[in-house]
Order: sequence, then structure tokens, then C-alpha cells
Amino acid sequence: MERYAAYINPRRVRDVVTTDDLGSGQFSASRLLTKNPVARGIEGVDHQIARFAAIRDNVARASLFVKELRKMSPKSSLDEAFIEAASRVHEYHPTVGTLTAPERKYARRLFYFYTWQKQAFFKILEFTANRPAVVTIPSKLQYAIATAQGLDPLSFGDPYNANGLFAAYNSNSLYGPQWDSEEYGLMGIKPPVPQLDVIDSYLSGIRTKPENGLWENVGLLAETAAQQILVAQSAPAFRIPAELAIGRRVGTDQEITNLGEYAIDQTGLGSLSRIYDWTPWGPRSDTKLDPYADFNRERQWWNYLGGMRITAYESPASLTRARQEWIDYWQKTNQAGKFAPKISLQQYEQMIEEQNGGDGAATN
Repeated sequence: MERYAAYINPRRVRDVVTTDDLGSGQFSASRLLTKNPVARGIEGVDHQIARFAAIRDNVARASLFVKELRKMSPKSSLDEAFIEAASRVHEYHPTVGTLTAPERKYARRLFYFYTWQKQAFFKILEFTANRPAVVTIPSKLQYAIATAQGLDPLSFGDPYNANGLFAAYNSNSLYGPQWDSEEYGLMGIKPPVPQLDVIDSYLSGIRTKPENGLWENVGLLAETAAQQILVAQSAPAFRIPAELAIGRRVGTDQEITNLGEYAIDQTGLGSLSRIYDWTPWGPRSDTKLDPYADFNRERQWWNYLGGMRITAYESPASLTRARQEWIDYWQKTNQAGKFAPKISLQQYEQMIEEQNGGDGAATN
């Protein structure tokens, strides 16, 4: 087993580094924290959770390692067989040891789950190209359920009815509605399926607008790509200042109106705060007391417990956003409203003179 472990964990780098590994010197300050009984207790729990996570992940890695050894063609030596099998393991179960030194030092601190994200997106694209029938099974199942419920989706790649009214942050997703609730409209779930989640996390926020011209959409693509990849996927230390600077939440494009509630939402208490409509200073400002708000809190509770992400595609907020997007589309297409051409002062004065001249001619 030592030989297997050596190949599965290259460079002998462990995923978990505890205070025992930090030594002295520059880490002496962090060692002082372990003298606090509360800090010691938290560290102990965290260490046990990390050990369990490592054991769980290594079961999957070892299983794939053995599978690759069994199905590969004969090799000249055990070492050659181990190296080839380990390379396949690292493709689907990357570890900190598969990163370069700069990546371990900088990149995985800048971006959430960098070790996984570095390979996941491209492996999903590769798997999609090589085995499209397998990758599209969740989308086809979703399409079949929606069709059976009479929702008439366009296709399994675009699971929305062409005549529906959907906000762009929903309709850009690979997930779509699957049933129609008599009380709350179109509903659906977003189960944690890797082939949909990975693509959604990168591409759903990168969008164009049909009413924009070519260069406007090129700029919009660059802007939304930067927001989605560099900001939405970054660590809180970088994402939070960026969101506060623009005054909006990246991804949902929701305006930040209450800094206290925004701060709570950055912690593990954010979901519970919305479910129970509670903050240390009173009820939240973004919840309402109406039948839909009660249903929405119940929906968030089930999402918190089960992680299936039950979604209301025709919620009041979604419909309001969708209507405004349609208004913007027609106003910009027809050069009306806030998109109407601006006239110069000379053109305005000339228009007044023509109007006055016409009125004078009519009077004479």
C-alpha cells in the first residue's frame, strides 16, 4: 500500500496541513492560537473532519487506481503501470500534489476549490466530446420530465418554453422548469450533477443581449466573463471588496442595499437568516410578509437541508426582472424611452422655431 500511496499522492504533498506541520519561526503567531481552549477545540474538530474527508476521497482514488491497473494493457514493469494508472487518477481526482509550487502558494488561495476547478471544466468538455450520450443523460431526463408535465421546452439544451417570461439569470442556465405549481407557477430542481454544474458555474453568467450591436456584445461578453471567472469564483477576500465597489452581487446582479445583511450572507448563517427572517438588529429588509414569502422561506429551508436547489422560475422578483429585460429590449430595438436618440441644443431650438413658425402660419 505504501507504493500505491506514493503514486496516488505525488511529491508526497498532503491535502491537509495542520499546526504540527508549521514548525516555528514565521508560524509562531499561529501556534499561539492553539493555547486558547476554544481554538484548540475548533482545531481538533476541523482536523477530524479533514481526516474523514481525506479517507473518503482516497477510497474513490484507490478504486479508480485499481480499476485502471486491471484494464490496462501489459506493461514492462510495475512502476510503469503505477505511473500510468496514477496519471488517470489525477485527471479525475486532483490533489494539492498535482499543482505546481506557484499554484499551491497563490492560485488556490485566490480561487475557490482551485485544485478541482483547474481540471474539472476541461475534463467535462473532453468527456462531452468523447461520450456525448452519457453527458447529456441528465439534460434529457429533465427534458422528458418537463415534456410529460406539459411545459413544452424547446430542447434538452434549452429547457425553456419560447413563449414564457423568464429572467436572464434563469434562462441562461442549463437547468430549467420541470413542473407547474398551481399556486407559484413554474418550478424545478437543480440537483448537483457535475456535467451541468461545472458548465453552469462558468458559462451561465457570460451572456449577450439580442438588442445590442456586435461591439456592444463583445464588450458585454468580456465584462461578464471577467465577473464570472475572476470575481464570482474568487475567494471572499477578493470577491467581497469587488462587489462592494460596484454595489451589486456578482452572478445574481442584485443590488447591495444593506451592508449588515450582506455581511451575514457571507457567512454560514446567511441561509438561516433568510429562512427565519432574523438579524441581530431585527427582521431582514429584503423579506416580505405574504403567502409567497412564506413559501419562499420554506423552499430555502428544504434547499438548505437537501441541497436540491428548488427554484421558482415565476417568482415576483423573477417576473419583474424578466419584464424589465423585455422593456429594455423593445425600447433599444425601437430607439424609444431611455434609449431614444439624444438631440443637441441646436436641434432642439430649431424644432421649437419650426413649431412656433407652424403655429404662427396657422394663426394667420
